[in-house]
Amino acid sequence: MLSQSEDAASNGGGFYDRLCDAVCRLARMRRALIFRYDSAVRRVRAAGAHGLNLEQFAGAHLTVESAPIAAQSLREDRVIEIEGDMTGQFPPEYASVFPEPVRLVCAPMAAAGRAMGVIFADRLLTEPPLDDAERYLLWTLGKAAALASVARLVAKHAEEADQLEQRIDLARDIHEVVIQRLFGVSMALDGEGDLPAEARQRCAVETQEALSDLRSALQRPLGRTPRATQTTFVAEVERLARVHPDLGVTFAAGGEGDVPPGLEPLAQSVLA
Repeated sequence: MLSQSEDAASNGGGFYDRLCDAVCRLARMRRALIFRYDSAVRRVRAAGAHGLNLEQFAGAHLTVESAPIAAQSLREDRVIEIEGDMTGQFPPEYASVFPEPVRLVCAPMAAAGRAMGVIFADRLLTEPPLDDAERYLLWTLGKAAALASVARLVAKHAEEADQLEQRIDLARDIHEVVIQRLFGVSMALDGEGDLPAEARQRCAVETQEALSDLRSALQRPLGRTPRATQTTFVAEVERLARVHPDLGVTFAAGGEGDVPPGLEPLAQSVLA
């Protein structure tokens, strides 16, 4: 599963959909839904589902305050099971997800001291409560999902370290090639007396070669590549306006146009 974690960020959450399916099959649950923190958009979002339409949670604004069972599960690092009416356990707009009393289970996704998200699953009241084996299985699946997210973070840090090493190599090359050439030219020009024509020509050649080396070095693609997100700037503005109407977030006249794909991650980061 860990080897598929990086693909999950780019294929719309297929990894987490399969994990939800595994939760339902192995732990005999009816439906499952995963919420995880997405660092790209800096909010908790629905990442995968089984037995539920994931699209209905696209604009969900889930926090530990709006989902007390999630807060308890993460705080105690254990699987929490409650039964009965789910009113008050989720924001009111998702009351239709539980039209009847159910057994609701929340498993923490936490690893390496990081809380990555939670797994929600339910079964009807006519079904038996969780036994110890099912509880441990759900806890283990939550750890596996959290480790997948941690693996992505490690890969991201490794990528950033590689970019830093490239920048250090650039600085070294500029110093060892360009600066030393220009230093030699400055020493020649700083001498006393007239500079022979041959020496002037040599200084001109060295200066041109130094500039050419500098241009070549600066053409290296050292800029950080923004990570793709699963949403758009326009969709995020509309979501914020819907979730936080008190903020008065809206588009200026004529500002509803699409953001160029290359600027989407930056625009969403600034908005967040």
